[in-house]
Amino acid sequence: MISQINEMLSFYINTFEQDMPEKDLLKFLKKEYGFNDETEFMNLLINNFILIQSEVMKDLKEINDRINNIDKRRAEIDRSSYEFRKLDYCRRINSEAKEDIERFLTEEAINYIKKRVVNKKKWTRTTGDLAVLVNSLPYKYSYFKRFYDPNYDFSTDAKYRFLLNHSPRKIQPKIDLKSNNKSEYYKDLENNLMDNDLLDKVMNSIRNHHVLKKREEIFETLFDLYKDEKYQSFVNLAVIQVEGLFYDFCFILNDENEIDSPGTLSVKAEKVFSSTPELWLSMYPYFAFEAPIFRNKIAHNGFWDLKGIKNFANELIFDLFAIVTAIKSSKKLPYNLLRIVLPLREEIKKVELSYENYPTVLHSLFGGMGTINGKEFFDILKRREEKRKVLEFYRIHISEFESTNLYEECCRLTQVIYDERFWDIVINFLSDIPERRKGQPFDFVSFAESLANNYIYEFPKDSPLKKKCILIKKDLERFSK
Repeated sequence: MISQINEMLSFYINTFEQDMPEKDLLKFLKKEYGFNDETEFMNLLINNFILIQSEVMKDLKEINDRINNIDKRRAEIDRSSYEFRKLDYCRRINSEAKEDIERFLTEEAINYIKKRVVNKKKWTRTTGDLAVLVNSLPYKYSYFKRFYDPNYDFSTDAKYRFLLNHSPRKIQPKIDLKSNNKSEYYKDLENNLMDNDLLDKVMNSIRNHHVLKKREEIFETLFDLYKDEKYQSFVNLAVIQVEGLFYDFCFILNDENEIDSPGTLSVKAEKVFSSTPELWLSMYPYFAFEAPIFRNKIAHNGFWDLKGIKNFANELIFDLFAIVTAIKSSKKLPYNLLRIVLPLREEIKKVELSYENYPTVLHSLFGGMGTINGKEFFDILKRREEKRKVLEFYRIHISEFESTNLYEECCRLTQVIYDERFWDIVINFLSDIPERRKGQPFDFVSFAESLANNYIYEFPKDSPLKKKCILIKKDLERFSK
C-alpha cells in the first residue's frame, strides 16, 4: 500500500510539478505541501484534484453545449432582431468564460490545489438538482454561471436585484414563481411594490439628486397617474423616463459633461453597466435586449395593450427603482463623498474639526477608500470651488440644531490634509505596517500611496508638507522589495 501511495505521489509530482528522484520526494512534499500524515494527505490531494478537475470539465462541457445551442438558434432568426443580439452577446461571454477556465486549468489549477491541500480544505458537494460544489472555483463563471444562460430571466433579476440585496437565494424564488404561476407572480410583485413603497422611494431619489432633480415634475406626474389608475398614460411616460434615466446615468459617469451622441437604449446600458461586472452580467442583458422592445413599441404606437397594463405599469416601477438605485450605488458624485463624510459625521458631532479628530478623519478616509476611487475623491476635494453649487445641494445634519453640506465638508477635510500634524499621523501609522495587503479591500499601504501621489505635487517645493509626502514615498519603497 505504501509503495502504491509513493508511486501515485511520484507520478503526480513528476507530472504537474517537476521531475524529481524518489529519494527527494518526501522532503519536497513536506516543504511545498505541508506533508505530515500520509493518509490525510492522500485523501486531501485526491479529493481536491478529482473534484476540482471534474468541476472544471463539467463547466467546459456546459459552455460548449450552450454555444452549440446558441449557434443553432442564431441560424434560425433575424440577424437584426434583439433576440439575435442577445444570443450574440451570450455567445461572446461564454467564449470568454471558456478561455478563462482553460487558462485556470492549464496555468493555475495545480497551485490552487496545492494551497487547498496545505490549508487542509476539502471539497464537498451539495445535494439537489444542480449538485454544485459548496465552494466556488476562482473564476468568474463559477460564481455567476446563471447569467451565461440566454434563457435566464434577466428581467425579474434586474427588478429585484437591489430590493433583495443581490441575493440569488432570494431572487430565484421570484423567477420560479413567474415561470410557474404568472398570476401569483404579479400579485406578489404588486404586494412588494406596496410593502416597500417603491414609487415613493423612486420619487425621493429623484428629488434628492442634483442631476435627477430636473425630472421632479415629470415623476410627480407619474406618481399622480399611477395613484389615479391612469395606467395607459403612466406607461407611455414611464417608458420614456427609463431611457431618460439612462441618459442621466451616462452623463454622471462622464463627469457630468453633455454627451453628443448618447446612442440607443442598448448603447446607454452598455456604457452604464460595462464598468461593474456583476451588474453587467445581471442587468445589462435586460436593459440592452428586452427593454428596447417595449420602448420601441411605445415610441412607434404610443399605446400599450389594455390587457395586463397594470401589471406592466408595476413592472416599470421596479425598472425605475432599479435604475435610480444603480445610480445611487455608483462611485460618482455625491456618493463617493457621502461614503466617507456620513460615517465621519456619525463619529464627530461638532461642526468644526480639531486636531483630536484627525485620527477619526484618517480612519474615515481609509475606510471609505475600500469602496470608492481615491483619485476621484481627492480630485473633488481639489475642485471643490468648481463643484460648489452641486456640493452645496447636499445637506448633512450633524445634530438637531446644526447642519453642514458637502462643500463645507470638502473645505474642512482639505484643511485637515493641509495640516502637517495629519501627515505625521499617516507616517507613524505606516511605519507600524509590516507588510502590504495588496488586493485586499483595506490596504493602508495603498491608501498612503494614493494620498501621497495625489498631494505631492499640490504642495510648494521644499515645504514641510511636501517633505512629509516624500518621507511616505521613501517608506513605501520597502513594500516593493
